[in-house]
Amino acid sequence: MIDAARDEVARLPGRRLDILHVAACPYPSPQGTQVYLRGLLTAQRRRGHRVRLLSYGFGDGGPTGGVERVGGPTAPLYHRLRAGPDPVRPFLDLALAPALRRLDPDVVHLHNYEAPAVDLLVRRCTGGAGGIPRVYTAHNLMEEELPTYARTPLVAGVARAAGRALDCWIPARADAVVALNPRTAPTLRALGCTSVHVIPPGFDFGDVGRVEPATLPPGAWVVYAGNPDGYQDLDVLYRAMRGLRRARLLIVSAAPRGAFGDRLPPRCRVVRARDFPTVARFLAAATVAALPRGRCSGYPIKLLAYLAMGRATVATEGAVGPTPGVVRVPSGDPVSFRDALAALLDDPERRAALEQAGRAHVRAACRWDAVAAAHDRVYRRVLGHDVQTDAARRYDAARHR
Repeated sequence: MIDAARDEVARLPGRRLDILHVAACPYPSPQGTQVYLRGLLTAQRRRGHRVRLLSYGFGDGGPTGGVERVGGPTAPLYHRLRAGPDPVRPFLDLALAPALRRLDPDVVHLHNYEAPAVDLLVRRCTGGAGGIPRVYTAHNLMEEELPTYARTPLVAGVARAAGRALDCWIPARADAVVALNPRTAPTLRALGCTSVHVIPPGFDFGDVGRVEPATLPPGAWVVYAGNPDGYQDLDVLYRAMRGLRRARLLIVSAAPRGAFGDRLPPRCRVVRARDFPTVARFLAAATVAALPRGRCSGYPIKLLAYLAMGRATVATEGAVGPTPGVVRVPSGDPVSFRDALAALLDDPERRAALEQAGRAHVRAACRWDAVAAAHDRVYRRVLGHDVQTDAARRYDAARHR
């Protein structure tokens, strides 16, 4: 990606848009989708748009990015931040409907699967969309993710079939679809999406600033920063670490140690971090970073944090494409993962070169203002406007080289 020029960020040619983002999740929260929302919405506000967010009425109390919130639903004594199936969340999702029905923006921008499902229900009940176009961001594909929450093969099979049905139903109902991962775009087109735009996420270096590394015991540390959900394939990392006696595993997560179960490898430390500055301090103190997830139809936001903090990263080929600062290994192969970690730990010069390349890549190619400029082009298209900023044109030209 290419950063937008300063004067283009200050003022978008054409009229100011009223953009309503809808995400059936807590906000704010240090999880990937919420971090993405904060970056995108803040950049859109800088471009002069009115930007509002309809989400659950609770979060972790962290930074919101100054986002204009629309009153969202809450439930007594319920404050769960983690993603995944939950008996309370369908009721919270449905409680988004009244606000969604009464609001009248220029564009409705939907995230994940619950928000567009509620939106379709509202449209069905009100007899149409009222002429307001819908843009959908594909943070994931359900056929890939839903089975990871299952505990038995039978339930996983049912979940996979249900996920496939949702993939066929939800994305194609939008006027335009934003794919975070370029490798997901062909799948979305095969599912019937006629207007697919590849716009990977950005990273806000203001979240990093000057970081004082956390204090860790001497030695090499492999860091994983993220949640313990099944789709993260942490067993691959655990098995790799059991064969890597020269280093210890550091897990930095908003989830407590107990959420990671009893399969943690020996010499593992779990740090609970509820904000990014804490995460950044431990990333700065680690030696290398790990991304064991075997498949990712969205974009692993943690990878941008790893690279921005100068951590050479071992990741799977199923999670990311070729990326500066990243050593890629086959998905689901703990031996290859272990060997790649060991090679980096044994080669400080190569590690330093990867650290520099990864940090430079994020600084040069992952700017939120350029991401927001690319979204402007999508919005103008679905609104019937043939208006495009120079920043969006440069972005598209760079992406198709």
